[in-house]
Amino acid sequence: MIEFPATAQTATQHNLLDLPAPTPLTTPARTPPVRINGFLYTAPTRHDIFTAYLQDTYGINSLTRTSARALYAFTFTHSKAWDQDAGGFGIRFASAYGVNMVNGNVRLGMDALFHEDLRYIPCRGCRKRDKLVNALLAEVTARHSIDGHRFFTLTPTVSDFSGPLIAHVLWYPNPSKNFTNGIIDARTVFATRIAGHLFREFVVDRHKHKPRPDESVASLN
Repeated sequence: MIEFPATAQTATQHNLLDLPAPTPLTTPARTPPVRINGFLYTAPTRHDIFTAYLQDTYGINSLTRTSARALYAFTFTHSKAWDQDAGGFGIRFASAYGVNMVNGNVRLGMDALFHEDLRYIPCRGCRKRDKLVNALLAEVTARHSIDGHRFFTLTPTVSDFSGPLIAHVLWYPNPSKNFTNGIIDARTVFATRIAGHLFREFVVDRHKHKPRPDESVASLN
């Protein structure tokens, strides 16, 4: 039987006892809010971005915009392949919903790639002119997801064009399979998104209280 010297055994025990304890897994803390024009902006987490994506692409806002575009197409755009009846409206609704899904996924991908915050945040407690500007700027600007400053970006425009372009190439009736019609139809995407922003500013949030300094709200700069 081999016996180790007492000093070696002691040293071995000492080293084992001195091993650092495993670091517990913790949830990353939120980035501290930063002040923008008197208000605090809190950078969104991945969960915040994904939740906003689900609400904007599959939630009530998406269904409302989809219904409006399908009704417009049913009323003003006649196609020999899609009948002017309940079934034809259903096909147009499904097509408009597909456009919404493409737009939302492109928006989410570009959001992650360029670290942009594309969430729409109503300008609560603002003047009517500022609310109008906030609604319009949302389609040509974003906020940097770290410090919240607003900047001009092509991401909303690219994402809103992507759905109609892909739809006209992949699943629209044969006479419509071209990019020109896709570009033309993108106007309804812009129109319904801006209308949704205005509805939130002047109807949904009309009775909201003036924001406290610790609320994350949209500023115009």
